[in-house]
Amino acid sequence: MHQSQLTLSLPVGDEPHQSPIEPIVHVLESETPPRQHRLMASDVRDSYNEPDTQNMTQQPQRSVQTPCHKFQVPPFTSSPYKTTPKPSFNDDANVSEVARYLAHRELINSGLVKFDDCPENYWAWKSSFVNVIEGLHLSATEQLDLLSKWLGEQSSHHVRRIRAMHTSSPGTGLRRAWERLEDCYGSPEIIEKSLFDRMDSFPKIGNRDVKKLRELCDLLQEVESAKQEGYLSGLFYLDTARGVAPIVEKLPYSLQEKWMTQGSQYKIIRQVAFPPFSFFCDFVCREARTRNDPSFALSHGIHNMLKLEQPVKKQAKSSIYTHKTEVLSGAVTHTCSSRDELEDVDKTCPIHKKPHPLKRCRGFRSKPLDERKTFLREKGVCYRCCATTTHLARDCKASIQCKECGSEAHIAAFHPGPPSLTFPEHGGERGTDEAQPDIASKCTEVCGFGRSSRSCSKICLAKVYPEGRPEEAIRLYVVLDDQSNRSLARSEFLNLLHVKGESSAYTLRTCAGVTKTAGRRATGFIIESLDGAMKVKLPTLIECNNIPDDRDEIPTPDAALWHTHLKPIAHCIPPLDPGAQILLLLGRDILQVHKAWEQRN
Repeated sequence: MHQSQLTLSLPVGDEPHQSPIEPIVHVLESETPPRQHRLMASDVRDSYNEPDTQNMTQQPQRSVQTPCHKFQVPPFTSSPYKTTPKPSFNDDANVSEVARYLAHRELINSGLVKFDDCPENYWAWKSSFVNVIEGLHLSATEQLDLLSKWLGEQSSHHVRRIRAMHTSSPGTGLRRAWERLEDCYGSPEIIEKSLFDRMDSFPKIGNRDVKKLRELCDLLQEVESAKQEGYLSGLFYLDTARGVAPIVEKLPYSLQEKWMTQGSQYKIIRQVAFPPFSFFCDFVCREARTRNDPSFALSHGIHNMLKLEQPVKKQAKSSIYTHKTEVLSGAVTHTCSSRDELEDVDKTCPIHKKPHPLKRCRGFRSKPLDERKTFLREKGVCYRCCATTTHLARDCKASIQCKECGSEAHIAAFHPGPPSLTFPEHGGERGTDEAQPDIASKCTEVCGFGRSSRSCSKICLAKVYPEGRPEEAIRLYVVLDDQSNRSLARSEFLNLLHVKGESSAYTLRTCAGVTKTAGRRATGFIIESLDGAMKVKLPTLIECNNIPDDRDEIPTPDAALWHTHLKPIAHCIPPLDPGAQILLLLGRDILQVHKAWEQRN
């Protein structure tokens, strides 16, 4: 047996063998017992499953029989194909960790969406984010990393700053990060402002712009869904006629008429003051769905195509006949019939057909002097006074004076050169030098002796200060005017807060007409109630000194006590502040201050 093992090891060593391999193998098979043969075959198979130790020792055959490392030779088994079992390394735990890691990676890569910094989408994004990371057992640091990655450009800055402040306590940083996000994007006031801004900035829809109508439908459904949640109380302003009016103005004229008809029927049938916003939303969505129906859109396109294919019929030219005309001896001037047909140019402009005199028409004044003369010659208007067609310039006895140069030879409408930049303080109406009495609209009810007369003006006492500097706040009265599309400020307000800048021109349209004026612009101010419960950022303020300044219209507690339904809220009205002036007028560009929180009848 010893000789057989030596004979088997000769081919492995460096010494060359002299006899063929087949006889050696034949001798081994003949001399080795069956049990020893099975053991050696098992050892050879185990050598493929064990680590390679051939480079570490000079005798590889002894490493199998000598227990020089942690792997042991297995006991004898009757099966020649059974291999040595491998050592256990807690395979179940490893597989669980790998599966958790793969699931973690897959959920983070495909399950999360990026926040778009829109307040109305914050709560939906937060719900999705929390549901994805729930059950992954993430640490506070890992959650902060995910927040920084999946937040928007502006919102991620808040998280990065808070994370830098709490590097040693990531749990506190995570809690404060969520609080900051809810303050900036999840508060009801922020969501209401975002929704109102989107509705205000929506463009007016044309008659054929059906895609914009569908976009408006989606926006109104989003607002209605947020309104039904119940936590956005400011959206109930849309249940009033004044709240829904800006949206109705964006609809085509045909839909405005249709809404007026259906809204009136709803009021009569339901016996309500105004249809709710949900009814208006359903009306717009129904019209959008009808106008975007592909069946009717296809037939409309075919109709237009057939219309274009029809040949244009040429109208046959009628024959023109000329008759001999005779000039009478007395017809050397303009005919009276043409003058009778011409309207009075001192009351109606012959250019625009509007009720303003020709001599005050800006369109006529902007024409070159030669064109003005030609126009008057064709119309038979006096060159001197531009007010009648009954006489010529040589017979004119009117007293005239140019308002631009002071000349008594012509009026301002016939002044040579371009018009000056100064405009009258009205929209072209006839002016008079007589003193006009002051007209004020107040209560017409006979209230008795000693009672205070107040109109329906909404004037409130508030504090205004630059953003971030509440110590510089000033007390003033604010006029709430929902008929104005922009907010205005008096010059005294801008001077008190040291606002500097260049004046820019704008057009002021009032009941008295249109006025061209100029003023400064101011931004970055906060208006706050006297108790500090409400703070709103003011829009861009335009300098204007035409704000109503009637202090008799300021509501006071004494005036409220004279009315039975106002007595319970008389204590809520601050007394008259003699040091506060009426300096601001807030229009529709800040809808938050126009909300009706409660009604008293």
